[in-house]
Amino acid sequence: MSEPGDPLARLQREVERLSAEVQRQSIELKALRDRVRRLEPKATRAVRETQFGLTAVNRIGALTLAIGIIFFFKYAVDSQWIGARGRTLLGVAGGLALIAAAEWLRRRGERVFAQGIAGCGVAVLYITCYAAFAWYHLVGESGAAVCLIAIPAAAIALSLRYDHAAIAALALERVRAARAEN
Repeated sequence: MSEPGDPLARLQREVERLSAEVQRQSIELKALRDRVRRLEPKATRAVRETQFGLTAVNRIGALTLAIGIIFFFKYAVDSQWIGARGRTLLGVAGGLALIAAAEWLRRRGERVFAQGIAGCGVAVLYITCYAAFAWYHLVGESGAAVCLIAIPAAAIALSLRYDHAAIAALALERVRAARAEN
């Protein structure tokens, strides 16, 4: 047998101590991993709920803005504040301003809000182009056709830029609705 001061005995005791420490650390690590696994889905769910809430509020806000613009426009027309050309120019300017505001928001990192504002701008441009042709007769049939094709194409390009299909879906829905009207 080895003596207490024997280097081999000391080495054996140190190996046993280190083995026990490794085993203890391994158990603690496993417990920590289990705890993280239990907490992770709750955090992920909270992020998804927040994202859904922000997206829903954004879409509702964009729709409300578009409806507000339409009603104000209708009020201005009924009050005869502006003529047909002025209405069309205001519609184009408003649509382009909304798209420019969306681009500004996108650069600031407000992607969700930028998507809603861009979609609203596309809707305003499309309605303006349709009104210039069907209601005011300011644009000929071929000019309106080019315009009513170019706006959804621009919306698809915006959806690629903003990395979100909602804008393209809006554009394709506008095309489908226009076909149904004709």
